[in-house]
Amino acid sequence: MFPETDPRVRRDVDEPEASLAVVVTRAVADAKGVDPTVLRPFDTIVPSDALSTLYEDSETELAVQFEYADHPVAVHEEGEICVYPADASLGD
Repeated sequence: MFPETDPRVRRDVDEPEASLAVVVTRAVADAKGVDPTVLRPFDTIVPSDALSTLYEDSETELAVQFEYADHPVAVHEEGEICVYPADASLGD
C-alpha cells in the first residue's frame, strides 16, 4: 500500500551513469536535505543487485516499497522513484 500523500521527491531511473541504488540514495538525500554520503549504505537496507534485477527483469507491473533513512520509498517498474515524507506510512 502506498502512502496517501504526494511524494516529496520523484526521480526517473534513467540516469545512465548511475546504478539504481545510487539514484535512490540521491533521491532520499534530496528529500532529507543532506549529502548522500551521510546516509547509511543502501545495501544495508535493500540488496541493490536484487532490486536492480527485479527492476530490469520485470515483465509485469511492479513496485517495490521500503523505508530508507526514515522515508518511505517506492520504486516503480516504469522507472519512477518516489520518496515520501518521513511521517508518511507505507501501511500494512
